Amino acid sequence: LLGPYAGIVAGGLLPPQIEALDDLVGDREVDAVLVSIGANDVQFSKLVERCFIRVACDLGGPGSAAALFDKLLPKLPGRYDQLGAALDGLSIARDRVYLAEYFDPTGDDAGRPCDGGILNDHPAAKVGFEITTDEAAWAANVMLTGLNAEVASATSRNGWEFVGGITSQFLTHGYCATDHWVVRLLESRANQGDINGTLHPNSLGHDVYRDRLAARLSSNLYAGGNLQAPRRPEQRLEVQGKLASDPSFADI
Repeated sequence: LLGPYAGIVAGGLLPPQIEALDDLVGDREVDAVLVSIGANDVQFSKLVERCFIRVACDLGGPGSAAALFDKLLPKLPGRYDQLGAALDGLSIARDRVYLAEYFDPTGDDAGRPCDGGILNDHPAAKVGFEITTDEAAWAANVMLTGLNAEVASATSRNGWEFVGGITSQFLTHGYCATDHWVVRLLESRANQGDINGTLHPNSLGHDVYRDRLAARLSSNLYAGGNLQAPRRPEQRLEVQGKLASDPSFADI
């Protein structure tokens, strides 16, 4: 979001997404900025990899997932606040920023931590690599709980809107569940030709995000949630470093 990054198509670095947002918006009013960020900052994919290939990744020690997570999580508050400052620089009202919590991909059909079922479709699983029940429990109770706590804290600290009610809906729909809402490794290969979609929400999982975001947006953008009564637009101006409404737009 804040720095140049490599996109999915080769050809050099892309500009920060915050700059792309500024270019796309121009002088128009921003109704809502939908943000889901934090997991990449704590290197979620590396945490999963370490739990898959290492024994007892949850117990700490050099090279463990727990050690990496404990190192990276404290850096999140500062990065969220940098994002807040960047959005302020674009004159986007803080209550127009929506930060969504993360889902939990670790539960089975009964809501228990998957017992060796996460990445069990990976070829390496045939030679003994796995994510154990204890490791899956750590991922749910420590890693994801800690990550979502920082998401909630960042929204409160920056005056953003927190979009919750997502984690709880995934409890019985994790990677190893029969009715799973998480993309499995072989599904990612079949769907997009690589494994990069693994452990992301599938279409059913994205429906959860859609519904939670739609409920919050309709409540905030329409009077009483009535889709026939949209709130009036505002023209936001910089006045002595503060945001103000242009009265010329009062009757629009």
